[in-house]
Amino acid sequence: MGSQINKAVYYEVARYRRDVEESDKIYFMGWLDNDKQAHRVTEQNLQKTRRLLGFDIYEACKRKNISSRWTDDRKLAQEVVSPI
Repeated sequence: MGSQINKAVYYEVARYRRDVEESDKIYFMGWLDNDKQAHRVTEQNLQKTRRLLGFDIYEACKRKNISSRWTDDRKLAQEVVSPI
């Protein structure tokens, strides 16, 4: 039989990453377009995005001034869809 590769989902990884912004909020809850509010995405948010969702999404968020939104309530979690 072929081997099966188990791939961890971001919130499973997040449980062990305490070096990120709001480390208790491990469930992805969507995107925030900072241009609409005349704000800038924070470096802390970008680093959490990179660590939990990967470099390509981090780069897109940085380029487009988009923040990832997170919650500690699993019921509010959404599927991660790239912002690009």
